Amino acid sequence: MSTASEKIERCGAQMLLKFPWWASLFLNLVRIETESHTQTMATDATHLFFNPKFTESLTDKECIGVLMHETAHCALMHCFRRKYREPERWNIACDKAVNAILVASNIVLPKNCVSPGPLSLLAEELYEHITPEEMSLYCPDLLEAGLYKDDGSKPMTEKDWRDALASSRPLIPANVAQAIEEASAPLTDWKNELARFIHSTCKANTHTWSRVSRRVQGFPGWNREIESKLVICIDTSGSTIGPALNAFMNECRAILELAGVTAVLVSADAEVRQVIEPGEPFPTEVKGGGGTSFIPALEEAAKHEPNGIVYFTDGCGDYPPDCAYPVLWALTSPYKVPFGEKILLDEERQNGT
Repeated sequence: MSTASEKIERCGAQMLLKFPWWASLFLNLVRIETESHTQTMATDATHLFFNPKFTESLTDKECIGVLMHETAHCALMHCFRRKYREPERWNIACDKAVNAILVASNIVLPKNCVSPGPLSLLAEELYEHITPEEMSLYCPDLLEAGLYKDDGSKPMTEKDWRDALASSRPLIPANVAQAIEEASAPLTDWKNELARFIHSTCKANTHTWSRVSRRVQGFPGWNREIESKLVICIDTSGSTIGPALNAFMNECRAILELAGVTAVLVSADAEVRQVIEPGEPFPTEVKGGGGTSFIPALEEAAKHEPNGIVYFTDGCGDYPPDCAYPVLWALTSPYKVPFGEKILLDEERQNGT
């Protein structure tokens, strides 16, 4: 066993004593000593790649910090959340998100590591603010899941990491619980969530002359059927062009087929592009491709006085302070929305399958 490998094993044992939750996750990674896959350390959610020269240059405390850093990438699902984003820029955003958590926990990191971002922001939010200077300054240490296949080890899937997080929940430190909860929110059947959302916002108890009141003769009875007027907003910005946008359109068609639901369809990027009223033909394509602001679409939605608003988006964009109507954000990736409810669309639905 090399000196670097010995240090990894020694620091892993120390982590088990001092940081049991982190260690329980770290043990899922297969350690690979290499000079070709990384200049520092890296993970693809299955392996921990460590450069021997870099590893030997670290103190034990710094080494533990880097091991926790790579483990955090897995806990936060970073290898599975990149989607359309440019890899190096995404890697830096992930490093900033991870280091924010570790620095807040007083974990020692190497002096030349990526500077932490604000603790409250997810990698998706940090990605939008990475500067060209940061792009040229830092060396990414995160690999895409499933790229390394040389050792024949079984890849850790996103479900595997969700299961690992669930089983280790009693050990999770309080200061990282919220970030982990955001990143590992369970994938939801959107139809069930939409049905619940409609029930919570619809006006189901309206009078109808088609049913005579049993209590008061000559008065209309109650209509117990679901009657819901929705506005469905579709984010057609450049960041959603492709499979995600096609999936959004498929979901909209499915919503319009639900009994008792009428819907106005609004497509928008940084401005409203189309407004399709109930009964009008469903569009075969939508306009867009620019930047993202949710303000114009929500303002348009409010004009229709809906029972609720469903917004399909990746979550990246400018938000208004609030909305007077209930909003359900259907997101392609974890994102902190300032108001309303949110669901995370699963990968198959995002790929249009």
